Amino acid sequence: MIHIGDFIRSYQIANGIKSVDIATKLGMSRGSYSALLSRANPTVHTLMKVCKAMDADINEVVPFDSF
Repeated sequence: MIHIGDFIRSYQIANGIKSVDIATKLGMSRGSYSALLSRANPTVHTLMKVCKAMDADINEVVPFDSF
């Protein structure tokens, strides 16, 4: 099973983006952000918010062509 949170984490690592910075932009704690990524698949709305917080296009973060 593919987990969207794994793609988000990989993008963060590849681009040197810290989880705490994203969590702050989203108005949540780092723990809450980590829990969000641990879910099998966040909602599209949540995914879009995370991508916006990372200043990334959703297609850069999630390779939809791999599904």
